[in-house]
Parts: sequence; structure tokens; C-alpha cells
Amino acid sequence: MPGERRTLLLTDAVLSVPEHMWEQIFCNKKILRRAFQNEIVRELAERPKIPLYYGKGEIHTAGMMLKLITRNGYELIDYAFPSRDACPWINQDNLVRYVDNVSRDPAHTHWEKVVRLFNIGILSRMHHAVG
Repeated sequence: MPGERRTLLLTDAVLSVPEHMWEQIFCNKKILRRAFQNEIVRELAERPKIPLYYGKGEIHTAGMMLKLITRNGYELIDYAFPSRDACPWINQDNLVRYVDNVSRDPAHTHWEKVVRLFNIGILSRMHHAVG
């Protein structure tokens, strides 16, 4: 299980980074690129970061992600943020209202913020499950 051990070490390292350094380190995935520099081809490790969507299709990506988050009565909120202890800075009621507002907006303005919040919750849950 060397790969599993490496994942645990990487997760611990990522979660120990001070918040004021997050943008500098995580924004273009420098930490991941360096951690796996010997595992992936150079062209892949050094290619520019591009968003999940590109161009006119952004609205469709936003709609798909928001549907995933709101489906089955927001069950993904319960998964990503199962208790106040898991992410004490997230208020589920406020998050539901925020997601509803973003979903009702025809342009889905701020949908990426919603997805980032859920990513944080899911990664935190994964970290606690393995730790």
C-alpha cells in the first residue's frame, strides 16, 4: 500500500499549509505538480492550468454542477458537511440559501464558489476518513 501511504502524507501536507498561502500554492496546483513530477510526463506537469469549462459552455457546466449539488434534497451537503464539527465555519441553512440563489440566477454567477466550498467539504471528509 505505498500509494495509499503517499496519499495520506500528501493529504496531511496539504491540510497543514497555512491559509494565507493557499492561493499561492494551490491555485495552479504547484504542490501536486511537484509531488508527482517524477510520475507524470513533463508536458502534463508544466501545461497551463485551464478551468473545468472553457468558453461558451461554462453555463452548461455550471448548470450540471448545481444540479448535482441540489439533487435529492441537497444530500451532497450532508455528505460534504456531515456535522458542525466537520466544518464549523459552514452553516448548512445559509449554504442552501446561497446555492438556491446561484441556481435561480440565469447566469449562475458565483457557481464556482459553490463548487469550491463543496470540494473543501468533501476533501476534509476524505482526510478524516483515512486519518
